[in-house]
Amino acid sequence: MDIEALLTALGGMENIRTIEGALTRVRVGVSERGLIDEQAIRDLGAFGVVIQKDAVQLILGPDAEDIAAELGQHVPGNVQL
Repeated sequence: MDIEALLTALGGMENIRTIEGALTRVRVGVSERGLIDEQAIRDLGAFGVVIQKDAVQLILGPDAEDIAAELGQHVPGNVQL
C-alpha cells in the first residue's frame, strides 16, 4: 500500500492523533474526520472504511499490522501496535 497516499487520504500527518494496529484493522484517531477521503482509502486497497466520531477504522486484512507500523514510522506521536 502506498503509505504517502494513505496519509493524504487520512487528512495528512497533522490530522492523525493515534494509530492502533490489530489483526485485520488499523484504527486511526483523527483530529477532524471531515478531512478523510474514504473513496481514496478504498481505492488504495482497503476492504472497508468505518468512520466514527474521532476515528477511522481501516479494514485491510492480514497486512494491517504491517501497514500500521509503516504509518507509525511516518507519523510522530502516539502509535500502538
